[in-house]
Amino acid sequence: MAVRQSPLLVPLALLVLAWGQPPVDAVLPPSFRIEQTSDSFRLLLQDDLLLIDHGPGHEAVVLGTGTTTFKETTGNFIINDTITERLPLSSFSVSAESESAATVTLWSSTDAESTVTLRFSTSADSVLIGGGAARPERFDRLWLRLHAEPDETVFGGGEQYTFFNLRGRDYPVWTREQGILRDPDNPLTDIISLDGGAGGDYHTTYWPEASFLSSRGYYFRSVTHEYGALQFSSEERHELYTQSAGALDVRVAAGSPLQLVQWANTGRQLLPDWASEGVILGLEGGTEFMMQRYQQARDAGIKVAGIWIQDWSGIVNTAFGERVFWNWRWNETHYPGLDTVIQTLKADGVRLLAYINPYLNIDGDIYQNNRDMGYFLTDASGAEYVQDFGGFSCVTVDLLSEPASAWYEQLIRTNMLDLGISGWMADFAEYVPVDAVSAGAAALSSPAALHNTFPALWGRANRRAVTAAGKEDDTLFFVRSGNTEQAQHAAMTWSGDQNVDWTTTDGLVTTVVSALSLAIAGCGLNHFDIGGYTTQRPFFVRSEELLLRSAEYAVFTPVMRTHEGNRPDANVQWYSNERILAAFARLSRQFAALAPYTRAALAEYGESHTPLQRPTFLHYPNELSGYTNLTGYQYLYGRDLLVAPVYEEGAQSRRLRLPEDSWVHLWTGEQWQGPQEVTVDAPLGQPPVFYRADSEWVELFKQISQITE
Repeated sequence: MAVRQSPLLVPLALLVLAWGQPPVDAVLPPSFRIEQTSDSFRLLLQDDLLLIDHGPGHEAVVLGTGTTTFKETTGNFIINDTITERLPLSSFSVSAESESAATVTLWSSTDAESTVTLRFSTSADSVLIGGGAARPERFDRLWLRLHAEPDETVFGGGEQYTFFNLRGRDYPVWTREQGILRDPDNPLTDIISLDGGAGGDYHTTYWPEASFLSSRGYYFRSVTHEYGALQFSSEERHELYTQSAGALDVRVAAGSPLQLVQWANTGRQLLPDWASEGVILGLEGGTEFMMQRYQQARDAGIKVAGIWIQDWSGIVNTAFGERVFWNWRWNETHYPGLDTVIQTLKADGVRLLAYINPYLNIDGDIYQNNRDMGYFLTDASGAEYVQDFGGFSCVTVDLLSEPASAWYEQLIRTNMLDLGISGWMADFAEYVPVDAVSAGAAALSSPAALHNTFPALWGRANRRAVTAAGKEDDTLFFVRSGNTEQAQHAAMTWSGDQNVDWTTTDGLVTTVVSALSLAIAGCGLNHFDIGGYTTQRPFFVRSEELLLRSAEYAVFTPVMRTHEGNRPDANVQWYSNERILAAFARLSRQFAALAPYTRAALAEYGESHTPLQRPTFLHYPNELSGYTNLTGYQYLYGRDLLVAPVYEEGAQSRRLRLPEDSWVHLWTGEQWQGPQEVTVDAPLGQPPVFYRADSEWVELFKQISQITE
């Protein structure tokens, strides 16, 4: 224990939320104290939670220099970050600025330009850490080191897929394609990665964040758009690595896991009532085919809430399969009479959803008619930046420019909402090259920062369009890419482009990790493509078992939506045979019957910011002790349902962990007592689902268990 010299104690403060929703249960009122000796100092939160431990050999701040290169190929990035100098800062001084603020200045005696200032203060709900390097032009990299315990677990990092517990690995903060297979131990990943790194790795993600929840009782959030990383490979420390060396922007809150996740979830995600009434069927192929499949679903007894057509704007053929023609208006040749069909479907209680992204195919009339308006990102010479998107070329709308963003928002209102479209996939936003130039570049910390900034700009444009049309409560748009700010804009997320396989690196179960990590990061409303998306003959194609296992799991999520995949003819579909049609009818009725519970969980999310899909340790903190992957492959849906999807091919049972409570098996009514690990039978159509014995929803759950046909 360090000797205390003039400890700085910050008074308690009350949590106040200013975003317009009712206040959540307060995180612990923020306070910090600095203890120091002649050669060390320690920063403690809440009097005894050690956050920073500085001393000889374990310096709190390291400065560095280096070079970083980015090679982009269709949204995949090969990043080479070469560190040429690392300089630990051992000398320091501490000064109190007020009762609630202090400054620690650090430097190295070997370099007069190495000064870093850390400014500590409190807001209503968190401890703030600002400051940075005095000469970022000399030192362009900074590592902020946090104290770590050997048995500590950490969660978050934005959206992750392979590992829910981040400990023992490093996570770059750079939005990009998630990759295909994402497993360096699989030789096929290496082959796929020959195409610009498309194979990916455990850390590649659409939605990275420099934020995490620690099992020691604090939440760390850093806001930066520069390249960086969360580094958890050391047993003694965590590190925030940032190339924004001159401008730290960190918030740290303390409390229980539930309080901290509620604190992090401050956005307002949207789920209209109609989305809970049945399955959203993903279809392509034109008006006649769409309506034939819709009638087939109705005849089979499938409860349909919506029809989602990606190809409403037309199609182009590429080596990756049929792709949507990125020219965002109704293609009347491909979908004749769509305006009338939308109204017919709506009269049946069925909504039509479509697709859009922030890029325009240069062969389309929307680009051709607006190419001279200054609406698109440019290269250094001022020419419009044209990129290859896998078989066709596109420009990117400059969403950092207010005139360009306003134009695109109006396009969404006119071409989609005014047509009667009730929702859409707001895809992509990860492809912006580091040398692209925006008309709004003056607002950026560096030209490269546009890349990590762009996903939230895309979410903002969609949200503005819906809000301006007065249709926030009736429209469902969902995004896949994000950053720290995206949760303020996105109506909902989906997990992205999983393989149509069973792997734990890019298959079905990664959508569970995705939902849980996003819940920690601050976006608690998520869903996924039933059956997966990425199909690569002959290596992975969708089987009937995979389709049905993912569909039965989707029953216990906020939205149930199918996707035909990038090669529909290679995949088993919901309409492939009568057996699957009957299963989908039953599952869709179970999903619709669960709607009152889902809406209650959504109301809870609006009031207390508790995500719909949540890790068990939010309500059972003891589950953090002895954490295992079982916890990362199961979740609570709302407060009362425990769901453990079957994720192994051919499995007829599943092992899971019951937290400390009385649990009832949904399908048999058998009662179990936690905490314990159990293995339960899981025949197709009956995934392991339990409900709390004292739930107020017991009768509803019993009704759902009786929907067997």
